[in-house]
Amino acid sequence: MTARPAGSKAANTLSALLGRTVYVADDMALGSHDITAAIPAAVGRLGSMGGRLLLPRSVQPYTLTALQALPSNVILEGDGRAPTLISSNFDGDVLRFGDGSTTNENSGLRNISFSSSVPRTHGAFIALRGTYNFKGADVTCQGNVYVCIDVHGGPNAFKIHLDRVQVFNPYVGIRLGFSGGQPADVMLNEPLISGATMAALHFRNVSGFQVRGGDYISNKNAWLMDPGNGQVVNGSQSTDGFLDTSVDEGLLIAPTGTGKVSDVTFTGLWAATNGQSNGKPGIRLKGTPSTIRSLIFNAPRLTNNGGEGFRNEGSAYIDINAPQISFNSKTARNVYSGIHVAAGVSSWSVTGGRSGPGGSFPGQEEWQKYGIEVAPGAGDRITVAAVDLSGNLTGSLSNGATGGRQTIDTIGAPYGTVGRNMGIGTLAPAARLTVTDASLPYKDVAAGAASAQISTGNGAATDSGIRFGVLADMYGWMQCAKPGSNTLPCYINPMGSPIVLGKPAPATSEANGYPYIPVMSGTPTGAPQAVPGMAPLVVDGRAGKLCVYANSAWKCIALQ
Repeated sequence: MTARPAGSKAANTLSALLGRTVYVADDMALGSHDITAAIPAAVGRLGSMGGRLLLPRSVQPYTLTALQALPSNVILEGDGRAPTLISSNFDGDVLRFGDGSTTNENSGLRNISFSSSVPRTHGAFIALRGTYNFKGADVTCQGNVYVCIDVHGGPNAFKIHLDRVQVFNPYVGIRLGFSGGQPADVMLNEPLISGATMAALHFRNVSGFQVRGGDYISNKNAWLMDPGNGQVVNGSQSTDGFLDTSVDEGLLIAPTGTGKVSDVTFTGLWAATNGQSNGKPGIRLKGTPSTIRSLIFNAPRLTNNGGEGFRNEGSAYIDINAPQISFNSKTARNVYSGIHVAAGVSSWSVTGGRSGPGGSFPGQEEWQKYGIEVAPGAGDRITVAAVDLSGNLTGSLSNGATGGRQTIDTIGAPYGTVGRNMGIGTLAPAARLTVTDASLPYKDVAAGAASAQISTGNGAATDSGIRFGVLADMYGWMQCAKPGSNTLPCYINPMGSPIVLGKPAPATSEANGYPYIPVMSGTPTGAPQAVPGMAPLVVDGRAGKLCVYANSAWKCIALQ
């Protein structure tokens, strides 16, 4: 028989059409649930072009007694997680796609659950050994799980999609890059993993991974990144994961040897209620400037952890943007801070957000020691900007870094900048503080004009204070006043000590507590370049006279 779809030029035989989908149960003995021999028989009936292997729903679990290696272009599909359960009774890999030396292409797995009737110490329920364009969806691993999905490298280990994987009580839920090179472009979408005795997600050697969403509950570590010698976790990003109630850290980045974690962006991570029995933080960086580099944490929410919200013990080029960090240090009140940076760690920034009381969980009160605590050491190239650090128990910021390039501008902590000049009105300040403005005569102070002011109140032009300005090529001025109202007296050294005017600091013998007036050799001549209304005073040291310029002439009197 043949079938010719409308508009088709060639007929398809029904055997060819139906042969693209094979029921595994058709190759099983009546009443049997053992699919060990049925799977390879069904694969043989698919032919060289591959197709779908269907496992219909079954009241009894399907059983496997030996490893099943599936070729390219084969998709194993069940009738749903609960109706389709495969139980194995041996250790090691159960389903294997690829052998690690040749590429397994366009294969997949969906709507199936896996368990084991015996304890497992190695291998994975689903072993990807050099796969290209693999798609796995709606898979559950439960019962004696060592590793649910193990993604190795291979000649073309690339473009691997894993959607809505659920794993319960494994050693590791999903493992990436433990052998065979570095897989790339691994997409994990909304996994749910709980009870892992090692880690829910274990990253060892992988590039270009993307993790979107997911919930990681009550694992030893929710995410563990620990590449070893020659291994790299890099060029990747994650979005909106819940790293919750881990025994240790929510996210632990701890490379060993020459392993490196770099160029990874984490957005919207929730790391909460981790390490409550042992003081571990929500996120921990445990490395060196050469092994942990160029990581970005956008809008992390780190709360209710046993230790710090974020702990940086060694890294470089770490940026934390708009964090919400609160209610940490839950193992011991006033011991751990919202963010802790170890001694000598350089090249990091925290921008925006807050580290202090926040959120609305019932019964929460702040236990953090500082909003940010930097251990004493030679840390350098540090920026803390526009962060609210108020409301912590001991203080807002404890900064022990001694490096010469730091900028601190936070709510609840003093402002400071070290290692560069600061300009207001200019991008090229020549001095530590340079203020530039338009030319401004002193008389404009009556209307509140000034290039700079030190005042009471809220900084308004009418506040009482000291104003400063410069009239170009004429004079600089300082005026104490309440603009629009009246001038005010200016006190210079009101508690004593000499004031030097127009000459270098006096020798010790001259320091008698009186003001110093410029001394000239001879009587001054000509009109001085002075502010109108202010009479210059000069001492004629040769003739022993005190001279004052008044009524357009110098007037002198002899000194006794």
